[in-house]
Amino acid sequence: VVFISNNPMRRIKGPQEAIAALAHMSEDDRQRSHLVFFSKSEANFREFRELAKSLGVDERVTVLDYVNHEELPAYLNAADVALHPILFSAGTTHASLETLACGLPQLSYNAAGLRSTCVDGVTGILVKRGDVEALARAMTALASDKSRRQEMARAAREKALLFDWRCYVEKYVAALRELVGNR
Repeated sequence: VVFISNNPMRRIKGPQEAIAALAHMSEDDRQRSHLVFFSKSEANFREFRELAKSLGVDERVTVLDYVNHEELPAYLNAADVALHPILFSAGTTHASLETLACGLPQLSYNAAGLRSTCVDGVTGILVKRGDVEALARAMTALASDKSRRQEMARAAREKALLFDWRCYVEKYVAALRELVGNR
C-alpha cells in the first residue's frame, strides 16, 4: 500500500510524523506499506532521510524529485492513500484538495483546515494531531482493508465535487446577491 504526501517537505507538514508512524507499525504491516514524498531537492529531505534510517524504515520511504502540476495526477493516481499529518493548518490545504480530486482516501491529523476535506470514517481517517501511535494504527487499518479504501476513494471523489470552481463561483455570486438584496 502506497501512502503518498504531496505536501512540501517541511517539519510543519509532518513528514517526520509519517516516518515515525511507519516505524510504529508491526513488521508485517510495515512490509506491506510504503511512504512516498515529493521534494525539490535532497537537501530538503536530508533530515527526514536520516530519521528514517535511524528508525530502520529507510527502505520503505521514497523521495521523488519535484513533480510539476501536469504530472502530479499520475503520481497521485498510482498511490493508495493520501497522508497529511500536518501539524498546523489555518485553512484547507491545496495538497489535500489535490488528493481528494484524485479520489484518494485521506489520513490526516485533525487540524481545522483538513476537516473540510477529510470526513472521518467517510473520505478518510482523522487522528489527533501529534499522536504518532494513532497515526500508525490508522495506517495499518487502511493498509489491511482494500474494500474500505475503495469506499473512501468513491466518497473522496464525490466530496471533491464540492470544491469545484463552479460551486465556489455559484456560492460567491449567491452571497453577493444576498448582500445587494439586503441593502
